[in-house]
Amino acid sequence: AQTRVDMALGLEDAKSEFTKLLSKLSSSDKIDFLSWVHSCVTDESTGGDTEILLEEIRRDLVLLLPPNGLSPGETIHFPKDNEMMPSNTLHIDLLLYPNEEDIDDYCHTHGIGR
Repeated sequence: AQTRVDMALGLEDAKSEFTKLLSKLSSSDKIDFLSWVHSCVTDESTGGDTEILLEEIRRDLVLLLPPNGLSPGETIHFPKDNEMMPSNTLHIDLLLYPNEEDIDDYCHTHGIGR
């Protein structure tokens, strides 16, 4: 008997099976089916992986960008006549550090007090 792991498809096999399935559908059913597939992938309530993909992208960016999250061509412009300046203000990118726990981890990793 095959176990569930043995029955898992690789990406290329899954693409092939998906294409075979699409070829068996009528044109109108194919459109409805693809719409349903799209909703499954993008709808968090049906177990879509969109949030997982975004989290993986975020983690990759954290590793690729410098700690302040700025790419080489970006510059922060501080307000004039304000107490905020580079010596006392830290830029933390909300895309890279979206919640308090991530910001706390960032501060701890870089030895910065809050």
